[in-house]
Amino acid sequence: MLPKLGRAPSPHPALQRSATRYWPTGVGISLSNTLLVFGGFVAGAVLWQRFAGTVYVRPVVATLVVATVAFVATAIADWHTKNVMLRGGAINA
Repeated sequence: MLPKLGRAPSPHPALQRSATRYWPTGVGISLSNTLLVFGGFVAGAVLWQRFAGTVYVRPVVATLVVATVAFVATAIADWHTKNVMLRGGAINA
């Protein structure tokens, strides 16, 4: 077992620079991607309501639809955020 030193080791200078820039930039990228995807789903729902009208379903089916939309929106937002950050969007900004 390794002895405790009492303090964490300092990161590599390149990692330290990227860590300091994550919060203002990385969170902004994540938030903008999330709002974009959920906004797209809301716009689609408004258009569906306008052109297709109201569709009556059981509560279980409604729950499954909402869960599926939330899962897909989260997956797309996460994928876009990771792509931007891996390309250096959060580090070089």
